[in-house]
Amino acid sequence: LSGGGDPGTPDTTAPSAPTGLTVSGTTDTSVSLKWTAATDNIGVTGYDVYRAGTKVGSTTSTTFTDTGLTASTAYTYTVKAKDAAGNVSAASAAVTATTQAGGGTGPGPGTGAFEVQYKNNDTAPGDNQIKPGLQLVNAGTDPLDLSKVTLRYYFTGESGSSTYNTSVDYAALGSSNVKLKVVAMSTPKAGADHYLEIGFTTGAGTLAAGRSTGDIQTRFNKSDWSNFDESDDYSRATNTAYADTTKVTAYVNGTLAVGTEP
Repeated sequence: LSGGGDPGTPDTTAPSAPTGLTVSGTTDTSVSLKWTAATDNIGVTGYDVYRAGTKVGSTTSTTFTDTGLTASTAYTYTVKAKDAAGNVSAASAAVTATTQAGGGTGPGPGTGAFEVQYKNNDTAPGDNQIKPGLQLVNAGTDPLDLSKVTLRYYFTGESGSSTYNTSVDYAALGSSNVKLKVVAMSTPKAGADHYLEIGFTTGAGTLAAGRSTGDIQTRFNKSDWSNFDESDDYSRATNTAYADTTKVTAYVNGTLAVGTEP
């Protein structure tokens, strides 16, 4: 038989341990993690996530959200990489996260009474990106199931490309738990012919009464990077600190719940 390249030679080399394990966001019931990919002589096929030494989930990406946790509680995590042959790496360095304080715990998902807050993260109205900062505050008495909530930030696209790139630069509840897409309005209105829709995955969990999602920093641009004219955009304002707004609308199960459409 030939050396290590022979297909009959078993793979006994474990991947390297994942590095850079950090907490990317927390809620009162969840912790979101991210890390740097491990390496392997053939290929990493996934990762196992451990809480206090007990496996709580697996993923093929370098992010994971642990849900169903208790508010105001510290949890310690490590991650191990694995390959197709079943070799498992040493554990990453541990990281500790503390969930946020809890609020009301009424039955069912609830819709509550909530507020949308906005801040402008890019004060130049004529450049090639728009950067709305957004957060939700649950002012009701019931928890709010974030997976049922969508927000709309209205703007005008002007000339240039009709396709868009979107990004979540930061989210306190975990960037991977926020979904973005740009939608062209079937009937353009004053100051709006498109909107950025912000949604949440099931990993975002529920927003307890009296709690905020925390900072969500979004960004989008046209595919050709041509400039916008934001000066007359419906949802845009000039405040650089969070404040309540009625011009970013929010929907629960597709029904308008907060704000005024253009």
